[in-house]
Amino acid sequence: MEQRNIEQRYAIKFCVKLRDSVKETYDKLVKVFGYEALSRAQVFRWHKDFKNGCAKVGDEPGNGRPVEARTDNNVKRVRTLVHQDRRLTIRSWLMKLI
Repeated sequence: MEQRNIEQRYAIKFCVKLRDSVKETYDKLVKVFGYEALSRAQVFRWHKDFKNGCAKVGDEPGNGRPVEARTDNNVKRVRTLVHQDRRLTIRSWLMKLI
């Protein structure tokens, strides 16, 4: 996560504790960070979260498939499929690998 985002989230949390409105908070962020300010939607979301008692400024860990699925085993399997029939489409290879 970028340091800029963390700084702005702390600023939002601070504004919530001061009981600033979400519009006041957003305007302050734009004044300080300029074009690097979080989007209006992000400011509204974080403001609401902090107002509802959220204490963390970091993102929750994502749950999903890994970013990269390249392993030695997968590379070998794809090479084998390509050498068996070079005319197969990527979709066909995918269906055989799954």
